[in-house]
Amino acid sequence: MSTSHSVNRLPRGITPFVTVRFFGFLADQGSTFVIPLAVYSVTASTTLSGIAFTIQWLPRIVLSPFFGTFVDRFPSLPQLVSSDLVRTIVLLVVLIEPEAWTLIASCGVLAIANGYSSIVTEQVVGTAVNEDKFAQAQSQQQMAFQTAMVAGPALGS
Repeated sequence: MSTSHSVNRLPRGITPFVTVRFFGFLADQGSTFVIPLAVYSVTASTTLSGIAFTIQWLPRIVLSPFFGTFVDRFPSLPQLVSSDLVRTIVLLVVLIEPEAWTLIASCGVLAIANGYSSIVTEQVVGTAVNEDKFAQAQSQQQMAFQTAMVAGPALGS
């Protein structure tokens, strides 16, 4: 991908984009921490909690190499909106019906949507930022992600 695509893709700059994506990262990290705990809380089973955790990560790990193929074929904004909409619907279902199997099934869907969203975010930063601002944009994105990695579980506990 060329980094010569630029300003028209992020007309307000990288900071508002990264700020909005921070909340997606926060939901990702929060759900990664909270859902296995919720499974344990509902079932008192460390096995089911472990299965939920595995289901959260396995699809993401296995499918991540293929996400880039799809990300590059379609406009970024609809992909981010779709991914966020799927995550929102799944989390609402979990809030309404917090049963063990609903929680465990949500892990798989969230794994795919969260992983896909991360790749789309990387693609936007890689293609929509001028080369002279790339290091700064990447730094902001990583700061948002690292903050969410700490804040998500903290908010969920």
